[in-house]
Amino acid sequence: MLYDTLSKYVIDNEAIPDDRKYDVYLTMKKLYIEKALKRYKYLCDTINGSCDRTGQCAITCEYARELLKCSEEEMNATIEILIAEHITELQGGMIVL
Repeated sequence: MLYDTLSKYVIDNEAIPDDRKYDVYLTMKKLYIEKALKRYKYLCDTINGSCDRTGQCAITCEYARELLKCSEEEMNATIEILIAEHITELQGGMIVL
């Protein structure tokens, strides 16, 4: 999971003082969530006509990646975050928008 990788990075990073590691982790996690949410809102706006309309349809991960113009790795991380934060889900391998 991405959060595990992020946690390991912060823990192993000697440049971050030990008493600041948790704060750095939370800040980085927040930034990842904000970026994933921004991408999700863009997809909802593009497909559903409004970023406030959700649960209207489902699209393939590949099509979402094409719309976002991102790599497969970035798309997988985005999906992982959106699912972990209960923003959306996968149904039949497709992202619910």
